[in-house]
Amino acid sequence: MIRWHDDFNSGDIAFLFLAIVVQILLALPALGLFYQGMADRSGLLTLIPKLIPLIALMSLTWCLWAFSLAFAPGPGTVPEIDLKTPSPVLNSFQEMMEIGDAKKDETAAHGRGGFWGGENFLNFQGQSPMSGAQRPVFPSRRPFHQIPILLFMALHMMLFVAAPIPLLLLLVERIRPGAILLFAMIWGSIVYTPLAHWVWGDGWLESLGVIDSGGGLIQVGIGFSALAFSVAPGRKRHAHPSDELATYENSQRIVIVSLGALAYWVGTSVVNSALSMHADGRAVVTFVNSFLAGSAGALSGIVASTLIRGRADQSAASTGAIAGLVAVATGCGLMLPQSSLITGGTVAAICCVVAELLQVQRKDHGYLFVFVLQGVAGSVGSILASVFATSSVAGFRWDGRIIEGAIEGNFNQIQVQLIGVMATAALGFVGTLIILLLFNLLFRGRIVANPVATTVAN
Repeated sequence: MIRWHDDFNSGDIAFLFLAIVVQILLALPALGLFYQGMADRSGLLTLIPKLIPLIALMSLTWCLWAFSLAFAPGPGTVPEIDLKTPSPVLNSFQEMMEIGDAKKDETAAHGRGGFWGGENFLNFQGQSPMSGAQRPVFPSRRPFHQIPILLFMALHMMLFVAAPIPLLLLLVERIRPGAILLFAMIWGSIVYTPLAHWVWGDGWLESLGVIDSGGGLIQVGIGFSALAFSVAPGRKRHAHPSDELATYENSQRIVIVSLGALAYWVGTSVVNSALSMHADGRAVVTFVNSFLAGSAGALSGIVASTLIRGRADQSAASTGAIAGLVAVATGCGLMLPQSSLITGGTVAAICCVVAELLQVQRKDHGYLFVFVLQGVAGSVGSILASVFATSSVAGFRWDGRIIEGAIEGNFNQIQVQLIGVMATAALGFVGTLIILLLFNLLFRGRIVANPVATTVAN
């Protein structure tokens, strides 16, 4: 019989529970508030009644098959080791210790370097409550985790639920609201799960040496998924220019943007710190770096907006805070606080310039907001993480490799990180474009002219 206090750490479990609650109550609704406040609030009115069905559907999708595709042992460059093979004859105590350490390290049960996970965790297989990091079925390769596999699954489930929300807000402009649930399930299965496997599930990017402590590369994939909306067929609603400008300066919109940005800022900082799966010093550094990057981004956004337009835009601070938060996601647990300030401030200024060049606030193109604040910010932030990552904070990987950035002389990390950014961007753009083309064939002639009216009618 299992002894819970011996096998699991109650502090780690409590911390992860807190992060899950914060993700549900703050980060998920805040994401919708922020983006629809920046673009058009009508889409939010359509999506709000779908949030509970969305959470339910995406949670079941994650548990039944998506979690397995993301974290189960899959075909890779290193073949799996059969744990049932008889142990070799041991000639010394040192060999006994090495064999014992190997059994504790779940890499023995993983095929490393693959593009997708396997079927080991389909339909809750291998996910009993007593399955912890000491057992080979645990999806993480880090043997020092002291949490049940179900809690690991639940935390990543919340990220899976939240990921498609910006895309769904774009999709309500194209198809009937009921179809957005189908899109979320397909996009999560085809685009998100491979990204999660590449970055967190011992996939080919992680084996290559790509670093990502808070899901920055996942943000890149989401941003470029939004960019696919720019070339996908389908009619969209276009606001009247005078109405658009009035909405842009509307005080209610500013309130929505500010509240959404603040809630997302705090919520994501907590969730990023929980991704280390420990309530320890790494979690503290991650939270501080995330929050400081958002602070630097907010101030940088105000300064950049003033220099570009001659006046500070009322939503510049909120936009800058989100850009800084997304930018530092990759390296939030790998760099010093001073580096997080540089990352957040620099990327927020870059995003303001890109947003001005694309005229995102003068066009009825919501996908540009998502692309700039997640695609551009995530890409630049991931590159800066490969520069500022330091072994004094990051330590070493689960396989013993020391994590060092260009600041410590490891310039090869920049090249590796560039490969990761380009791969995730390509998967996000191409995968989403294929799904949108399919949806255009399925729902042609069913474009909604006024989602608000449809919501009221329903």
